[in-house]
Amino acid sequence: MSQKEKTLDELVQDKCLCYTEAGKIGLGVRSCLDLPSWFCNLDVPSCEVSSEVVLKVVFNCFFAALLSRSY
Repeated sequence: MSQKEKTLDELVQDKCLCYTEAGKIGLGVRSCLDLPSWFCNLDVPSCEVSSEVVLKVVFNCFFAALLSRSY
């Protein structure tokens, strides 16, 4: 296993990234939850549009995580 694959697997285990059903890599729950504070730490000016985008991304990540759970 290459170093890149090991790093990706570690990020998936930490919930920073996730594997999609199509075998691609997406943002994990942890990244989605950290996204708003990450923007604030970069001093990105807050506006109505950017706040709405962040909320949609977080909601979509959370919803996708719920759907991917097996019960």
